[in-house]
Amino acid sequence: MKFKLIESFSGIHKTENLSAADAKDLLQTSFSHAVKATPIYRGVEMTNKYPVLLKPDPKLLRISANASYNFYTMIINNSKTWAKFPKRQIICSTSKQYTKTYGNIFRVYPHNRAKIGICPKKDIWDSYFNGNNNNLATLFNNFNIDPNKINTWESLIRACSKIDKIKMKILKSETSMGEYFQDIYFSDYPWQKFISSKLSLLDYLATIVYSPKKFEVRPIEDFKNITGAKEVWIDVPCLLIGLEKNDKWSDEDEI
Repeated sequence: MKFKLIESFSGIHKTENLSAADAKDLLQTSFSHAVKATPIYRGVEMTNKYPVLLKPDPKLLRISANASYNFYTMIINNSKTWAKFPKRQIICSTSKQYTKTYGNIFRVYPHNRAKIGICPKKDIWDSYFNGNNNNLATLFNNFNIDPNKINTWESLIRACSKIDKIKMKILKSETSMGEYFQDIYFSDYPWQKFISSKLSLLDYLATIVYSPKKFEVRPIEDFKNITGAKEVWIDVPCLLIGLEKNDKWSDEDEI
């Protein structure tokens, strides 16, 4: 069986329906740490009558549900600045309420080897990023780079490198760079700081614009006492069990 993740329009992750006995066995063995961890949930457009094993495909680039471009995901998944974090493959929440708009609600039990990336707020875009994908897309357009063609880490590297080279030429000529930065605004780090920065654009994005400073990562066995609604993400196999009361499989009734 396969199902399409709500926000992953570029690809399909594999799932496997499980029997009750198999699911309970997994919860007692290779998925046991999640049983005692702070619960996490996910809304998925598929039936929630059976326990399901979800196996993320590491080759797929997750497409954000509510963003026009995917720049920050490429940076989180590939930048050395974010190296200790998992890749953003399966997005969940500590809040049932927040996930219900995305489909049927499932309790998510990550594999025991899971590391969990934790946003400080209920959504990554509320979590103190100093810019957004659309601002960066405008910057690329101003440098005659089509942001719609930046869909891999390699293409993002090339685009940033092109801007770095243009920036150096302009600075050497002592002319203004103002025309390139029209309509570009970041809350705490305006682009003027990038102009004077010695960082490459890619490093500036990874350490300043999309900084991990406000984020946290924990192994699943230490994922406890998490309070409030937080977006979290993982990149390992997960056991999904539906929550609705009339389902045979409910983590409140059967597991």
